[in-house]
Amino acid sequence: MNKSIGKLRKNPIEKKPGYIENILASIHSGIMVIDNKLDTIYTNQYFFELFNLRQQQDLNIHIDELIHEKKLPIELKNAIIGNYPVKDFEFLYHTEGEGDMIFNLTLTEVLNSDEERLLIIDNITEKNKTIVELTLANKKAQESDRLKSAFLANMSHEIRTPLNSIIGFSELLQDPDFDLIQRNKFTQLICSNGEQLLSILNDIMDISRIEAGQVQIKKDIVSGHEIIIEIKNEFTNKANGKGIELRVDSISASNEIFLESDRTKLKQILTNFVANALKFTKDGFIEIGIRTKENFVQFHVKDTGIGIPKDNQDTIFERFRQVEGALCRNYGGNGLGLSISKGLTELLGGEIWVESISGQGSTFYLLIPTSMKCIVSDKSCTYSKQIKHSD
Repeated sequence: MNKSIGKLRKNPIEKKPGYIENILASIHSGIMVIDNKLDTIYTNQYFFELFNLRQQQDLNIHIDELIHEKKLPIELKNAIIGNYPVKDFEFLYHTEGEGDMIFNLTLTEVLNSDEERLLIIDNITEKNKTIVELTLANKKAQESDRLKSAFLANMSHEIRTPLNSIIGFSELLQDPDFDLIQRNKFTQLICSNGEQLLSILNDIMDISRIEAGQVQIKKDIVSGHEIIIEIKNEFTNKANGKGIELRVDSISASNEIFLESDRTKLKQILTNFVANALKFTKDGFIEIGIRTKENFVQFHVKDTGIGIPKDNQDTIFERFRQVEGALCRNYGGNGLGLSISKGLTELLGGEIWVESISGQGSTFYLLIPTSMKCIVSDKSCTYSKQIKHSD
């Protein structure tokens, strides 16, 4: 009976010449057998493809020759002669066509052989790349969760502060012991805190709409000069109250620049720039300006404030970033203004960035593409330059 079973087991292989070779050829791992003299005895098809070897010329030759010709990595020989104590390890190999690749090598002795070694090699470059990407994505998700938690904690404080003031001063208004002057002061504080609360809620709504892709862009021909003058007028009293000069640079004051864009979104971005500059500037000046640059119009807001450390300049536009640091604790704010500005800038197809030196001030830039722009001289009120670009 046992003989019959043994015969049945042998029959499939005996009846099919090359049966084992076909199986080995179909395996998507490089397989090589080396004898005790380090000559190659066998390699499967995938091994040839893995290292771009020639099946006839590169078989039955010493492994040193293949390594010398840079057809095989030196790590293979080191593993075979026992320089590595482990039988399973990874190594990096540079190839001419594919660049750096990562291989996993498994080394074992061939049973019933005369010190022959079996090498199984797998290309795990993509696998490792996927693992690295997943690890980075996981870290990014954890960082995002941490920042959102910090944001929510700060936002709760930002909302409660004006709300408590509104409730508190409203209760004081009901007390008949306060005179008219005091009541008027309470009313002003209620209005001021109400505006602050409304601004916070508007920021939350804006960032939510940007995240959800619900912001619509409506382009028209707008005056850049008109926008920066409006913003200057709106912030002048607040700037004067802090002893800060708010000005429009001389070039922007002498030329009026028209461009095709969304006026509301442009003004909102620049308003956030100026509000941010006022928050972090104790003295000196804040300057608003506009320039033309080839097919773009560039706005800038320059201040003499506290500046931004270089290692923070790439992150201040990220959502929830500003709320976690000492800046928020010392200067207040929800940290959404610059994030909103970045989101709106991207919708306009533009770019936003900052140049700053810590302790010396900052300059925020907004670069907007436009299919039409023109410059009108204030003195002559005629078109001194007009550029039109087809879509």
